[in-house]
Amino acid sequence: MNKITISNKFVLMIATMLPAIMLAASLTLSLVPAETAFAQEDNADSNNQSDIRENEGGDNSVIVEPIVQPTVDVDYNVDVSVDVITDEEDCDEASDEVSQENNQNPSQEARSDGNVGDNSVFVSPQVQTTTLVAGNVYVDTDVAPEGCDTTDTVNQENNQNPSQDAGGEVEDGNNSITNIQTHQRADTISRNDNVNTDATIPVSLP
Repeated sequence: MNKITISNKFVLMIATMLPAIMLAASLTLSLVPAETAFAQEDNADSNNQSDIRENEGGDNSVIVEPIVQPTVDVDYNVDVSVDVITDEEDCDEASDEVSQENNQNPSQEARSDGNVGDNSVFVSPQVQTTTLVAGNVYVDTDVAPEGCDTTDTVNQENNQNPSQDAGGEVEDGNNSITNIQTHQRADTISRNDNVNTDATIPVSLP
């Protein structure tokens, strides 16, 4: 009798784990393709960039100093929980508390300062682009006897706070040309998926 009970639990667990894992993989792939971090909480060090330049040129000088700062940060939290309960007295074991959080706080700083003499050219285009992608995926599958009350508490957060600062000051002489153009763009994408696929079984297994 004990051997039959163990076999039934094993078959139920395999039958429920496979679709849950496949569903989690499908949800993850449906987001932006990139490196994936599998963790309940992602607080990776922020991607900080700083480029400050001082330039000096005499008369008839030409200074071209482009600054390009790209940032791409992709963080995912993925968790799959499978609970198989065969005894009504163990129903509480199928209630889970889950917290998933992503914190993305990259900063970019670019400055072009300096001076040039007469009849000179100073050009310093500055480009800052930030792309932040964050996602939380939680898949819960509970197989429990009819009448079991299972309640999951799921907290999912994505905190995305990009910072960009660009510019500069140039002292120029007579008949000189200075041009410090800045281009800044920040895109944030976040998504939370909480999938519950509960199933019930008869109170007493055959």
